Amino acid sequence: MPKVGDKHFAYTEKGKAKAKAAAKKSGKKVEYKSGGKVSKKKSGAKTITARGSGAARPQKFHVTIGG
Repeated sequence: MPKVGDKHFAYTEKGKAKAKAAAKKSGKKVEYKSGGKVSKKKSGAKTITARGSGAARPQKFHVTIGG
């Protein structure tokens, strides 16, 4: 996501253009954070949905078993 100073801009062509304009106006650099690596699910791995504990705040999360 483009960022100039403390202001964030959308990761679209319009957002990039607005970030570039804001950087030119303020004299600051446009910063881009690089994302993390996404790995494929190993073959044979099974994904199940487990429920969290607590009646007031039920939570769902995915657990990968095997692979």
